[in-house]
This record gives sequence, C-alpha cells and structure tokens, in this order.
Amino acid sequence: MRTFHFYDLDGEECSLDLDPGTMAFTTCQTPVVAHRSGPQRIEITRAGGSRNIVEGLELDAGISAAIFERSGAVQRLDVFFGFEGG
Repeated sequence: MRTFHFYDLDGEECSLDLDPGTMAFTTCQTPVVAHRSGPQRIEITRAGGSRNIVEGLELDAGISAAIFERSGAVQRLDVFFGFEGG
C-alpha cells in the first residue's frame, strides 16, 4: 500500500492510503483517485461524506464548477476506468 500526500483547500496536509492498481493526483486541491477496475464510473464524495455515482466518465457542469471554483462542495473523486487485465 502507498500513501498519497496532498494539501486541502485550507492548506492542511492530508493523506490517503492507495490500494494496488490505483494512483492519485489533485485538481484544484480536490483529490482524484484513479482505479484500473470497472465498471466505468465516477464516485463523488461530497462535503459531509455523502456519495453519488455517475455512470461513465463525464462530470456535469455543476460538479465541475464546484471543483474549479474550489467551493469545498466536492471532497474527493474516485474514477473507475474499467481496464481489464493487468
């Protein structure tokens, strides 16, 4: 297991433990965890911990705006690419 370190919107250092077959990066200080496994979807973790699932690999304008504006409404994205095999 690897650990991903990043800074959140408040400038606080944070970390996420990453499972094998994943990688992480941030966009506008929102962590994005990329998963090789499928099916293709995006799991959105909102502030407060609620989760939504978007089928496919596209976010709507509202979620995108919340991330780009750094509103804090989106806490994390998990993107599942659906790659088979290894």
